[in-house]
Amino acid sequence: MLVRAIRNGNLKLDKPKEGPNIYLLWGDDSSSTGKAEHGLSNIPVPKPKLPGHEESYNPSIEYIPTQEEINSYQLMYEEDHPTSIPKRFESLRKAPAYDKVLKESFDRCLDLHLCPRTRKKRINIDPESLKPKLPSRKDLKPYPSRCYLENKGHKGTVMLISTEISGQWLASGSTDGTVHIWEVKTG
Repeated sequence: MLVRAIRNGNLKLDKPKEGPNIYLLWGDDSSSTGKAEHGLSNIPVPKPKLPGHEESYNPSIEYIPTQEEINSYQLMYEEDHPTSIPKRFESLRKAPAYDKVLKESFDRCLDLHLCPRTRKKRINIDPESLKPKLPSRKDLKPYPSRCYLENKGHKGTVMLISTEISGQWLASGSTDGTVHIWEVKTG
């Protein structure tokens, strides 16, 4: 019945509206919510440095260093050297390939691989709060407050006590080398 109505044109289906397909290539992803799975916030991928005039095949005259500046690069430490020295070429075809492209792309992939991509929330717990709260002595009553029965007979320290299954007899062993058997009710 619905198929017939659609074929006759009586029932029209709304086509989904297509939004603009816009992708930020060089922009930051700060507009995203930043929530990853497991409730941890996501750290966006670090953006590579944008190419400047020194990477251009046809830079402006003020960006091309003089011979004195190139000689001063020799005196610098290795980490302070510029990544590339700007040169001017007639066309892009005549520009040579960048000799460190593989090493830099490998280093970037290694940085992305080794970088932790999620923030882990630290839980700061006070060790005192983990201890159980013990009830007060008043809440534990009734408990014995005076001695009812005392078994005397050993001269050394008692190291072992064992009871019979019925609970009528008690055996105790001492460091003086003796074993005593007691009747629990009378001592």
